[in-house]
Amino acid sequence: MSGAAFSAAVPVPDGAVTLAVVARDAAGNAATAAAAITVDSVAPALRLTAPAAGSSTNAAAVHITGTVADATAVTLMVAGVDVPVVSGQFAYDAVVANEGDATITAVATDAAGNTATAFVTVTVDRSAPTVSIVTPASGSFLRGPSVAITGTVADAAIASVNVNGVPAVLADGGFSALVPVNDAANMADLMTRLGLPVVVVARTALGTINHTLLTLEALRRRAIQTAGVIMVGVPNPDNRDAIERYGDIDVLGVIPVLEPLTAGSLAAWAAAELDRDGRLARYLP
Repeated sequence: MSGAAFSAAVPVPDGAVTLAVVARDAAGNAATAAAAITVDSVAPALRLTAPAAGSSTNAAAVHITGTVADATAVTLMVAGVDVPVVSGQFAYDAVVANEGDATITAVATDAAGNTATAFVTVTVDRSAPTVSIVTPASGSFLRGPSVAITGTVADAAIASVNVNGVPAVLADGGFSALVPVNDAANMADLMTRLGLPVVVVARTALGTINHTLLTLEALRRRAIQTAGVIMVGVPNPDNRDAIERYGDIDVLGVIPVLEPLTAGSLAAWAAAELDRDGRLARYLP
C-alpha cells in the first residue's frame, strides 16, 4: 500500500465473484467495501457450420452460418463486419468479389476480452468448364453397340461429366465413358456377365497414361477384375512405369512393332515375352 492507494492480486475462480475489502487503521477501526464481478478466463467456443471447407460456389456472396457460446456476452465479426448473435447462432452473407480461393474469417470476443477465431476457405468459380471430345472424331462411322468416348475437361473444380446422360470417369484432366448407341448391352456389360479377368491393351505413345488410367478406373467402378495391361508400340519405359505406379496394375508385356504382323510372329513374341514373371497364373483354373 502506498499513500491512499492500494493494490493486490487475488486468485479467483471463473464465475460470479464478490471482492471484499477490509481496511483497518492503527487504532483498530475497520471499514469495508465490496464489488461483484464475473471472472471469465475461457475464450468463446466458436464454430462455423457452413459452408464446408473446400466447397465451391459461383455466387456473389458466401452464406456463412455458425454457433458461438460463452459464459459472458459475445460480440462477433465476420469478414470484418459486426454480425448479431441470436441464441448462440449467427448467419451472414459474406461478399466475395474475385474468383479463386476466398477465406472468410470470424472473430468472437467475450465481455472479458477473450477472443476465438474460425475461418473457412471456399473456391469461387464463375467460369464454365472447357470441354472437348478427343475421340471419336466428329463425322466418324463406328460400330455399336457402344462407343468409347474420351476427351479433356478443364475447370477450377470440375464436379462431373456426362455423355448422353452416362456419367464419365474423370482422371488427370480427361474423361471417358462407354455410351450405348442402341438398346443392346455394351462390352462392359458382357465382361460383367462372363465374370472373367480382363487384360487391357494400351498403346505406348503419348496419351496412353491418361487413357489407360481412365479405362482401369471404369473397370474398377463396375467391379470388373483386371488381370493386367499389355502395351503395344515402340517401348516407352516412362509410360510403362507410370501406368504400373498410378494404376496399381501389372504391365504383362510390350508388343513391339512386328514386321510382318502375322499369327506366327505374334505367337513367337508371346512365347518369349508375355508375362515372363507368371503373374497371369493366379487367374488360371
